[in-house]
Parts: sequence; structure tokens; C-alpha cells
Amino acid sequence: MAGLFGINNSNRHSDEFWTKNCFNSSFPAALANYMYSQEISVNYIKVDENLRPFVTTLPVRELYNMGQRNSLEQLYFAFESKYDPYQSFAYETIDGIDLVIKGTDNVFLRPLEVKLTVIPDSTTCDLEDESLWGSEIVFRSATTQYCTLGMTNSLVDHLDSIRDMFERPCSRIQDWGNKTEVRARLPGLLDICNSFEQRFFDHQQPLIMQPIWKTQGQDPLLVEHGALDIFVWSDFAFTRLFLTSPLLDIEANKPLSRQNRAAARFIRYWYEVARNGRVHLRDIYRQMTFDLQTDKEFSVPGNVTNPYMRCDRLAHLAVDRDALFDIILDRGEEQLMPERRFDQSVLYYTMRNPRPGN
Repeated sequence: MAGLFGINNSNRHSDEFWTKNCFNSSFPAALANYMYSQEISVNYIKVDENLRPFVTTLPVRELYNMGQRNSLEQLYFAFESKYDPYQSFAYETIDGIDLVIKGTDNVFLRPLEVKLTVIPDSTTCDLEDESLWGSEIVFRSATTQYCTLGMTNSLVDHLDSIRDMFERPCSRIQDWGNKTEVRARLPGLLDICNSFEQRFFDHQQPLIMQPIWKTQGQDPLLVEHGALDIFVWSDFAFTRLFLTSPLLDIEANKPLSRQNRAAARFIRYWYEVARNGRVHLRDIYRQMTFDLQTDKEFSVPGNVTNPYMRCDRLAHLAVDRDALFDIILDRGEEQLMPERRFDQSVLYYTMRNPRPGN
């Protein structure tokens, strides 16, 4: 039966792996499983005590928070599911996230947002130095919500100290939905966010699993060697994209950007959760739209993500394209109905190259 490597226990049947909006999270889990089997660590983007991003490595077993479990057979892959341990921090039912890793004993291990991206993107494809290539990433509100919920879970014993940092400046805001008032307060509040993260940076945890595939420039053809890899962003590293991004613009005469909105929501979340121990997430996301569409939280192009991801493996990815035959089992690619560039790249390669042993 067609399947994906290592996904033996899941809320998705193998027939669902290839369907619309499923392959983009099913395949990344299988790629991580394959890297686990080959003892290849993922790239891990973290921040240091000065909130500067750097890339280290993280074994997949730590990414999955496997603990004493020593086999993929002991894991359950719950796609588009709620991470129940975070429910206590919200008044209403929280949304699901792309992938929840659980044990087969139903113990919750790790929630992960999955962002399957291509390298290079349109902003970096013309650069001759491949170490400067980057991936565009589009984030949804679930990412920022799970970021704050996960950070709260890590910092639950420090909420009194966090309240002391946020309460006085945030209590001066009369209407969080008023973009003029929020814009005026935002620069000072961002300084508080930086102080907050510098104090607690050593509590950061994996949040975003970003598998990347590498093509021959803008051509959909996968490169032969170093075609696939995984970058993982910590929750603290992710916040740098909207708390310090070059796209963060708070000039008085310009409209608030999506990054501004994400930053303001982040600040309000900490103000409320530190005071009450839980928040009304829907109020934050419904009231603080600032006349921006709500289809996504924000996006960042490859020339912005590159400084975060830059390392030796960005130019030389860890997994060759032939590994597709080990990750996609029993001709599963034949069930793909390409709607995105990666599906097309997989089909183009696998349909034109015989499987080993055939």
C-alpha cells in the first residue's frame, strides 16, 4: 500500500496523504522520519542572549520530544489537531495546528506548524552565491497563537514577573482596536518585548518545521544533490520576524503593516495572560484587524529569511533527491494531483527516473 516513511500511526489514512492541502504536511513529517532513521539532525534556528539568530542542529528525536521512546512506531502523527495541554491558557476552544506529535500512549509531545517552502524564491534566485538564497514563508494566525501559547506553557511559573513588565504600559491603551493609539504606543512596547525575550530566551522551544526543497533556480527541476532538508524555528526566533523585521514600519504617516498587527497582538496577549492566566484569543484576533485582511498573519520573502537560515547546509542541503524513493513508499507519487510546485517537482523527477530495483 502506498504510504510515507515512518507514519504508521496517524489520524490520516494513507489514501489521504496525497490529497489537497494534506501532502504539504504529510510529506514533511515523512522527511523528518527519514532523517531520524539516517541520524541526520535538522537545522535549528534559535536566538542568543542578545536575540541574534543563529543556526545549530537538533536531533529529530528532540524535535519530536520523544523522551524515552526509541522508535517511530511509538509515535502518533495527528494532523490538523489541537494540542490539548495549551487549552488551559484560553477561554475558548483553541484552533488546531498542522502537526501534533503524540505517543501511542496518548501523551502529547510536541505541536508543530509546518511550512513547506522552496529555495530559491523570486527575491534571491538571481544571486550567484547560493548561501544567500532564501525561502518565502507565509504565516497564518494559528502560528502566532501557538507561539504565544507555547511560550506561556514554558513560562507559566514566571507570569507574575511578566505582568510587572507589561501591565503599566499596556494599561494606558484604551482601545486595542484603534490603530492610531496602538501605533503611538508600539515603539515603546516593542522595547519591552525585547527586554522580555532577552530575560527568558533560554526557555525557547521548537515551533515551526520548515522543510525546504531546492530547485535549479526558478525551474521546478529538483537539484540532484542536496535537494531536501529541514529548518526548525524556535518560538523566540519566529517572533523576531515581526518584532524586528525590516518590514516592520511604524512611521506615523504610513498604514500599520501585518507585522505591526502581529506585534500588537503579541503584546496584548502577554498583558492579558500575565494578569489572568488565560486570554480570549478570538477577541484579540477579531478586534485587532486594523483594516487588514485576515486571510493570513504576515509573510516574509527569502531575502529576509536568509540571514536567519544562513549556514553551511543552506547551500548544501542534507538529503539528495534519490531519497524520495525511500520517503514515498509503493509508488505513492502516482496518487498526487499536482496543485503546488513541490508536487510538480516530485512527479517530474519520479516519473522520469526508475525506482531502484525496478
